[in-house]
Amino acid sequence: MTDAIVVLVSETDPEPCDDVAGALMAAAEAAEVQATLVGPGEPSPAAAIAFAMDPASLERAPAGAFRVAVLPAYRTDWLDPVADAVFVAHEAIASRLGARARRHAHVVGPVAAPGFDAEPDTTPELEGAVVVVLPSAVMAQGPTPIFVQLSLVGAPATFLFDVGRDVELAEALRTFGSGHLGEESRVGLFPSDRQRALFRRADVVVGTGGDVALTAALAAGTPVVAVEPGLASEALSATGAAVLAPSAAMLSVALDEALGRSDELAKAAAALEAGAAAARLLEKARELAAGTAEPPRPEGLPDGIEWLPTEKELGDRLIRTAGGDPEDANPPEEPPKPDEPTLDERIEAELEALKKSLK
Repeated sequence: MTDAIVVLVSETDPEPCDDVAGALMAAAEAAEVQATLVGPGEPSPAAAIAFAMDPASLERAPAGAFRVAVLPAYRTDWLDPVADAVFVAHEAIASRLGARARRHAHVVGPVAAPGFDAEPDTTPELEGAVVVVLPSAVMAQGPTPIFVQLSLVGAPATFLFDVGRDVELAEALRTFGSGHLGEESRVGLFPSDRQRALFRRADVVVGTGGDVALTAALAAGTPVVAVEPGLASEALSATGAAVLAPSAAMLSVALDEALGRSDELAKAAAALEAGAAAARLLEKARELAAGTAEPPRPEGLPDGIEWLPTEKELGDRLIRTAGGDPEDANPPEEPPKPDEPTLDERIEAELEALKKSLK
C-alpha cells in the first residue's frame, strides 16, 4: 500500500524506545494509516515511510521508502543518520548533527506514548512532595551518592525508585534500605506498570538528560531534574520544564529548586505536548514524503531585512575579536584648529591695534 508505514524497533536498545514506537503506531491507527511494527531482525514489508530509531534499524528500511530517523527524546548518541528526514526534540540537538543530517533536520519536540495524562496515583501514603528517581539516575551516580543527596533535600518527601523490569536493581535497593534518609522521608520502589499513574502524581522526576522515560514525565506534565551534564541535559533544561543538576553534589540543590518552582515547570512541561507529538511527527513525515512540506529553513538566512555593517563597525568587530577595545583603538578626533591668519592679515591687525592705541 502506497500510504503504509513501518516502525522499525531499535536493534540495540529496544526497551527504552518501545514507548516512541508505540506512540507512532497509535498515531497511525488514529490517522487510519496502515502501519507495521517490525521487531529486531524481522524482515520489513514494503512501505512508503520507514521510521527508525538507531543506525541498525535504519539499515533495514525497505527499498524505496522515505527513511525517517527519529532521535528518541533528548538522546544525543546518534548525530549522523543518513536519512531523508531527521526528527529531533530540540534545536540544540539539531545544531550538533552532522552536516548532511542537519540539512534534513526537523525539530518535532519530545515524543511520548499517549496515556500519561491519565489519573494520578491515589495511594493514601503518598502525602506531601513525591520525587520519582529513574534507574538512569541511580546508574549514573550510584545508590550511596543518590541517597546522600536525597537526605539533603530541604523539605520532607516521599522518594520512589522506578525499577522498571530490573529485578537486580530492585534487590540492590532493598538491600541498601533507606540509607541516609531521616524518619520524616519515606523510600519505596515501583515496577513499570505503575509508571503512568505515579508520573502524574509525582512533583519531580529525576533521570539523565537522554533518558526516554523523562519524556514520559513531560507528557504527564511533571517537572524533571536532569543529572549528568551534557548536550541532552542542556537541551532539556532549555525547554523550561527541567532543572539541571550540574554535578552529582548539586542534586539536592536542583531538587529544592524544582520543588519550589514545580507549578512553573509543570506548565512548561504540559506546553510541550509530548503525548501528542507522535501525531505531529507522522503528519510531518507524510508531508515530506509527498513533497508537500516546506523544506527546513537553511541556517544563516537573514531574519527580515539585515543591514550590513559599516566600515567602522567591521573594524570594531575585528578589534573585539582580537581582544581589544575599539574605544582605545579609535580615540576621539580632535576638533579642527582654526585657520592660521596670513601675513597680510597679521600686519593689518597690528596696524589696526596701533591706530586704536594712538587715539
